[in-house]
Amino acid sequence: LKRLKEAVTIRLDPHVIDYFKKLATKTDIPYQSLINYVLRDYAAHGLEPSANWKTESHKKSNVG
Repeated sequence: LKRLKEAVTIRLDPHVIDYFKKLATKTDIPYQSLINYVLRDYAAHGLEPSANWKTESHKKSNVG
């Protein structure tokens, strides 16, 4: 059977993980499922970042 979900490695800020872990405790939904739900909803609605979302490494490489 085709896997319904794919395991990936993703780097998240510690405060983002803490937020979702606290929300998981509050909602009794695993934090990884909550993150997936939020990202799935974002993708389903075709949302795009509205801020300038350049990474720190990208910002540093453009300096000087």
